[in-house]
Amino acid sequence: AGNFVNDIWHLRVSSYLTDPFLSTVLHVAYYILPAVEKLSVRIQVANNLFVPAGFVTHALLYSVLYSAALLAVAMNVFARRKDV
Repeated sequence: AGNFVNDIWHLRVSSYLTDPFLSTVLHVAYYILPAVEKLSVRIQVANNLFVPAGFVTHALLYSVLYSAALLAVAMNVFARRKDV
């Protein structure tokens, strides 16, 4: 699903979408789904290009923060289930 995050955004802002509820759902999905294309080095590898250290640092930081956010949400959900 993360490869389609930009497609979700373009659909949300397109003139084809007239339903405000669907627009809101797509807006939320855009921010919840991971943007895995930010982690891809496919183009650099296919063209034998150098992958900059800044790119690797950004990809590592993005993936760690996204994973930490998901882990925090999961811990919160399961902590509430324990109290029930």
